[in-house]
Parts: sequence; structure tokens; C-alpha cells
Amino acid sequence: MARRIELCKKISQTAGQIPPYTKGRTQGSNPASDSIQVEYNSGETLSSKDVRFVFLRVDPQTQTISSILVLTPDYIENRFGRFGKPTIKHQVIIPPKIRDKVLARNPPGIFYPDTSALSQHVTEKYAIPTSSMSDKPIFGQLFSLKLLREMLVEGLIGEPLDQMATKNRGQALERLVACLLGYKISDAELLEGNFPDIPSQVLEVKVQDSPTVALGKFSPQFEECVPSCPSLTTLDIRYLIALTDAETSIVQGIILCPGEKLGEHFSYVSDTSFKCQRSIPMSFFNTYQGQALCNP
Repeated sequence: MARRIELCKKISQTAGQIPPYTKGRTQGSNPASDSIQVEYNSGETLSSKDVRFVFLRVDPQTQTISSILVLTPDYIENRFGRFGKPTIKHQVIIPPKIRDKVLARNPPGIFYPDTSALSQHVTEKYAIPTSSMSDKPIFGQLFSLKLLREMLVEGLIGEPLDQMATKNRGQALERLVACLLGYKISDAELLEGNFPDIPSQVLEVKVQDSPTVALGKFSPQFEECVPSCPSLTTLDIRYLIALTDAETSIVQGIILCPGEKLGEHFSYVSDTSFKCQRSIPMSFFNTYQGQALCNP
């Protein structure tokens, strides 16, 4: 406890010494780089490598903080490896007015057939999938967008998703969609982070509860080949976007269309957001149970 108090005092003293700053700089830089983040009135600067990271280990059973670790970027790289390159994530905007128009339709949604490139490889007849949802698509066994609409719209609209973080609700939606299509799924498959989310059906699944929808590293704004779906591009990928109520998480409408049609109704965000990541195993934090340390 004494060590924890001492660490808190040091952090408090350091905070009191921070001078007024003029402006901030770019976000998303490599934490171990010399990239300037803040420029002070005195002319001094704060670089990415000067930032300290405070990690609070929370006991999942008691919901109490079990350890506090303050780590510098250099320590993290020396102990766990270099930070990865920034991950570019594209976004699309669905403004409230356009969303309201979509929800006013009967049924509430936007629906299109498959692209000409994909339409020759789909089927209108349903058969229980024999492959994993994470497998590469098999031409001739892909459900058409018309069939997907028949199978999914009634089962999704009016259905509440778990009221949790958007990412977790996205996984809940992915699970629900896969179940409606007849797949037997595991938690591991939901955590794989595929693009598209259900490769075997060339289907990307998204939750929309705010004007901005994160598309990930691929966007139909730019035609690119998709590694998990040979011979197909981002324009052929089918998008299912569930329009959900921000308060109740109930699905109110469905957008089900190929990527090439998204831009006809919604705007892509020209800027991209960056995340420069470095994984740290949970066992590292467990080692310092009940302690408050800096670069242990």
C-alpha cells in the first residue's frame, strides 16, 4: 500500500509540473517514435516516446483493481516487441435523415441483388451449410442476396442485441445471422476478425447505432481484391448493416447490398483513423498481483 501511495504521489507531482501547451499534433503515431504530439508555449515538445501508459488490472470476479503498472514505450518494445504498423480503418456515414427514410420503407431497409460478377455463382435454393462459416466461399453454394433477404429480414428486425459495447454487439449480430443461415458456430470463429465476417457467404456484418459505421481495413470506396474470397473484390462483398436503436439495441431496419451500392446511398469518410497496437499477455499483469510498479 505504501508503494502504491508513493507512486500516486509521483504521478500527482509530475502532473502539477505540466506547462500550458499551444496545440496538439497528429494522433495514431507509433508510441515509440519521436513524433511530436504536443507543443508547449515555451517551445518544448512532448513526443510519442515520452508518453507513459498506465495499466489497471481489474479482477473480473470482484471488479476491483488488483494491480497498477506504469510502462514506457521503450520498456514495452524491449519486453514484448515492436509496435505494429498503424491499422487504417475506413468508415461510412449514415445521417439521421437518410436513416429515417430507410426505416420508413416497407420492409424497413435497402436491398439489392448481387453484382454481375457474383450473380453467376449464387443459388436461390437453400441447403443447410456443411462447411464452416469461416471457410472460403464455394461458388455454386453461395446464397443469393434475394435468398439472404428472405432468410434474415424477418428474423432480425425487432430482435434486441446485447446492450454492450458496439464491438460485442457486432459479434452478437454475427452469431445471430450465422444461426439464421444454419451454421454451427463457436466463440473462436466470432473472434477471428475475418473480412468479410462470414467468408463462406461473402458477407460482412455491421451494427449501426450512430451516424458513423466502421468498415475496417477494407472499403468498397476502393476496389481491391479480397484475400479470403479469391477472384472477388470489395465491390462484390455483400454488406448487412443492422440499423439498431441506440437505447434499446433493437434492430429496426436492414441494409443488405453489395459493396458497389453503398456509396449510392451513403458517404464515405475521407479521413481514416489509425491504431498502432502491441499485444501484452495477461500473464504479465497477473505476475504483479497486488502491486503498483513502474517498468517492473
